Amino acid sequence: MSRLLELAPWNSGETLTSHISRLAKAGGYASAQDYAKAIGFSFNRVAVGRLNDAIRHAESLDRPLSLFSEGLVTQSRRTVLLRGENLNLRQTMRSKLRFCPLCIETDEATGRGRRECRAYGRLEWQVLAVRACPIHTVRLVAADMPDPGAGDHDFSALLAAFRGRRAGIGTEVDGLEPDSLQYYVCSRLHGGVQEQAWLAEMPLYDVITLTEIIGAIALHGTFRDPDTLNWRERSLCAEAGFDIVSQGEKAYRDFVFTHLERALASARPRQFLDSLDQYLWFAVKDHDEMVRGMVRDVRLRKLTGKFGLPLTQPRDRLPSNMM
Repeated sequence: MSRLLELAPWNSGETLTSHISRLAKAGGYASAQDYAKAIGFSFNRVAVGRLNDAIRHAESLDRPLSLFSEGLVTQSRRTVLLRGENLNLRQTMRSKLRFCPLCIETDEATGRGRRECRAYGRLEWQVLAVRACPIHTVRLVAADMPDPGAGDHDFSALLAAFRGRRAGIGTEVDGLEPDSLQYYVCSRLHGGVQEQAWLAEMPLYDVITLTEIIGAIALHGTFRDPDTLNWRERSLCAEAGFDIVSQGEKAYRDFVFTHLERALASARPRQFLDSLDQYLWFAVKDHDEMVRGMVRDVRLRKLTGKFGLPLTQPRDRLPSNMM
């Protein structure tokens, strides 16, 4: 199998399913599932991180599993484990196609291996908080419709189907700079985070959720429905939210306190308090006591005449799912 590995070499940063998919295409198999079955393992089981099948794949190439371990993703019903970091399944796009069109073009033009088998799927592309390619500063794109002829996780087959529906894969791109949340997420995935100790104590899925919630509130008001935000607005919210939470727990508490003051001075404070409880627990263990303390303090300041912040009238209720 060493010859097949020459036709589709492993790339640093590649997902294991992408590599198997390219091996299948280079070997003339109809799909990654067919290739895996012929070798003696299950492609779908590798896709969810089953070690025994991943080991069989590595052994078929006469290579240790450690060579491919960084591209192995473990998935359960609701969570995904990437390089030791936990994400909610809904924070990822694993089974379908998501990629940088300019990276794909570069892979085919300058990559190693057989032509039309060079483009590969990056691990970071599966994380929805990673919205832009840091090399080409363009938005990652996803297939706009499913392809019944290509199986889940089969990167090469999905890419071929996408190309078949569109002429010129890189002709239509949207410019987008990576936001600060994306840089943080990628740093966590690569084990390079050394600051933001408060955030480092949280699982990555909480950091992403909290940051995007706070950013949406900061830019669009307390009760803005996040489902109405487009991809560029979501990136701006991630940037704004990370600017706040990266300053630490005090900055986060100050942000919440300010909005709580305004809510209690409005005509519908109960609605805000219900929404506040939905996102506050992402960051602090004593959130119930924190809210009660804030309410007491705000009311005391109001009674003593020290309440003078500008007021904002809430609009709609903030949904619990801010993703």
